[in-house]
Amino acid sequence: MFGINSDNIKIDDYFEHTYPEHPEQGCPFPIPKDADLGKILDLKDDYLENFKYLDGSKDYPNVVMSGLVSVGKDTIIEPFVLIEGPVVIGDNCQIRAGAVIRPKTLIGDNVVIGHGAEIVNALIMSKAKVQVNTIFEDSIAGFGARVGSGAITANRRFDQGEINLVIGNHTFKTGRDKFGCILGDYSRLGANVTTSPGIAIGKYSWIYPNALLRESIPKETLVKLRQHITTAHKGANELKDSDGHGKA
Repeated sequence: MFGINSDNIKIDDYFEHTYPEHPEQGCPFPIPKDADLGKILDLKDDYLENFKYLDGSKDYPNVVMSGLVSVGKDTIIEPFVLIEGPVVIGDNCQIRAGAVIRPKTLIGDNVVIGHGAEIVNALIMSKAKVQVNTIFEDSIAGFGARVGSGAITANRRFDQGEINLVIGNHTFKTGRDKFGCILGDYSRLGANVTTSPGIAIGKYSWIYPNALLRESIPKETLVKLRQHITTAHKGANELKDSDGHGKA
């Protein structure tokens, strides 16, 4: 539907800030230009496994941390945040109150995680923002990407089988039974967008609010959702204070 040329799929269609020679590297580790898109979470896992962690939990008395957690300089973590390691958070980040960060999450520099967001086994590159009450699981957010409030990256098939990353007529095997989406550099999911498992969204693409994505989107694409609304007259009905059993 979206005209993806699956014979010429490149990492650069999704990420351009991941190479060491880039003046503003957005990923804590370099992603080779010939890397398999379905294996980027594996690279993230390798990085976390070999990371030298420093205990910073004492600096955040109103935050619950467990396992191996490393927090960069000048990062602000507001009260009532839960972090379950292994987790690495970069410099100058803001983790808002009530956020939950689950194991195997790697967050770059200058990232904002909104109030009540849940981040699970994710790679979030520098300058990305994941907004209020989102669920971002087993997914990748590129440099400067935006995830709108209430968005969900679904990460499990109904039959619980292995998830493949399908782009056009090409399939990248992930080897995982949980895999959400790849969101390229500067791409944006509007509020309440839901992505099906195994979706890749190219860099600079925008997805309108409330959309349900069931296939991958190429770079520099605007996905619009249109909704037909009808109105009809109704009477002046007052709402009851309780149900038929007297409960509020």
